[in-house]
Amino acid sequence: MIGFDQDRTQKDLESHFISLPTAEGFRSHLTRITATPHPFGSAANRDVGAYLGEVMHRSGWDVSTYEYDVLT
Repeated sequence: MIGFDQDRTQKDLESHFISLPTAEGFRSHLTRITATPHPFGSAANRDVGAYLGEVMHRSGWDVSTYEYDVLT
């Protein structure tokens, strides 16, 4: 590409965008999340929440979990 062969910042940005999530990665997560029903308040729902929190944490996000009772 003309104009960018010596520009390290451009190459760093291109490397970053190439490393971003892929359709296959999303498919893998959706397969895991939708493998079993997970109605609100169920153990399966808590498992999905824990899985999503774990994935986000591994991706560098700060993850917090809050317990609450919606029936009171």
